[in-house]
Amino acid sequence: MGFSLIFLICLLVGLILFCIGVELYNKLSETARLINLIPGPPTVPILGNATDIIDNPIGIFDKLRKWSKQYYPVYKLWSSNAFYGIMICAPEDMQTILSNTKHNEKSQIYWLFHDWLGEGLLTSNFEKWQHRRKIITPTFHFNILKRYISVFNKHSKGFVEDIKSDSNKEIDILPHIHKSSLHTIAEAAMGTSLEDAASEKKYRNAIHRMGEITVYRLLRPWFYFYIVSLFTHHFYEERFLLRYLKNFTKKVIDEREKTFKDSDITDAQQDADSDTDAYGTKKKRLAMLDLLLSAKNKGEITYDGIREEVDTFMFEGHDTISMALQFMLLLLANHPQEQQKLYEEVSAILDDNRDPTYEDLHQMNYMELVIKESLRLYPSVPLISRLNGEEFTASSGHRIPVGSVLIMNIYDTHRLEHIYPEPDKFIPERFTVENSKDRHPYAYLPFSAGSRNCIGQKYAMLNMKCKLAAIVKSFVLLPVDTPESITLMADIILRTKEGIKIKVKARK
Repeated sequence: MGFSLIFLICLLVGLILFCIGVELYNKLSETARLINLIPGPPTVPILGNATDIIDNPIGIFDKLRKWSKQYYPVYKLWSSNAFYGIMICAPEDMQTILSNTKHNEKSQIYWLFHDWLGEGLLTSNFEKWQHRRKIITPTFHFNILKRYISVFNKHSKGFVEDIKSDSNKEIDILPHIHKSSLHTIAEAAMGTSLEDAASEKKYRNAIHRMGEITVYRLLRPWFYFYIVSLFTHHFYEERFLLRYLKNFTKKVIDEREKTFKDSDITDAQQDADSDTDAYGTKKKRLAMLDLLLSAKNKGEITYDGIREEVDTFMFEGHDTISMALQFMLLLLANHPQEQQKLYEEVSAILDDNRDPTYEDLHQMNYMELVIKESLRLYPSVPLISRLNGEEFTASSGHRIPVGSVLIMNIYDTHRLEHIYPEPDKFIPERFTVENSKDRHPYAYLPFSAGSRNCIGQKYAMLNMKCKLAAIVKSFVLLPVDTPESITLMADIILRTKEGIKIKVKARK
């Protein structure tokens, strides 16, 4: 027999022995005893729920919806008995987990992101996460965020111009939003402009494909083992994409570093409240990348550390916002009364047709209700995960052992009927002060919660407000697709099987 055949046989035998060992452990250990008391879909020996989980992204999305209703508030999923996850759906349990720093460590699920995002804010744990968060937090201080408004307005206008030629036509809105959001995060947080349209489009497509491959591996636990993934076509495609994405990021960092001086940090902070021209070009603007470069000069972070954070923010800062805006436009197109009410608010505040200021955006109260309700129905990140650092008793009465992989099911929590009557309906007024005052604080988690909440949520809200203001001022949105006609699928970010089509009609 050839060496490769012997190697494959040894690998197969090793995996079988491993699964048998895990099966025995699961029968004999106290942890397994507690896990087995938790309800969940039926399992088969050794494979667990793998036969259910190994599905296409649409199928597994639908199964999660069914299981969340059937086994609420807590249920378990085994995957080949090498991995188990405790699915959390109740706000009370969300609070127990997210408000306790002992549950701050990200679970093994995030290991699949390490080749791409390294140990940036999304994936890092313990001291590294605290250190990086401390470096980056000043970027999102409200005085600095005020300086981003001019960038938001600039690219919101660009988005409007981009789709104006398609007025009165059915258009797939997502590519236009993606383009605008990527340019926005590059300029606001990275301090650079993406002039090469072909390269920018290739980058967006690479991110999307990386997400598909990651989800494919996530649903097939044998791919958690690096040596197994070597024998798949996905491995080599993933290596190619990683090389491209890292080179793209390296270019962004290197171009900024050429002109960066530590004095830029002080100048930008001192000028945070000063006037700028229409696009904020008179004064220095503090980008997140500047803070990272300054920290590098002080020896607080390495070049690779900067790359990890830039990769993380370039991905999260454009993809999550793009998908959120896509769903918002879908909902507004299908709810003309709410769209008209939003248009009237924007028109009243911007009565001289000027660009919105930071203060203007904070006056757009109805717009905030629209955004919140849209994020309830379609949270950009539908699932997050933690490693259980301390045993606790769930609201169901089940004990959750230390070391469990906790998966917070934000999507289904947002659609709990006893908290949100008629949960599938778009009702922005759910989020008025009066209607929200008695709601559980952990029943709404579009930006997670606790100490590991989304650091960029204020950035995201201001960015989305600017784009929505520009859109409703310029167009009437007309329905093509509906919430009932779209097909949602499992991914890193909540996505649809196909793009969402709407029709835009220029306002007179």
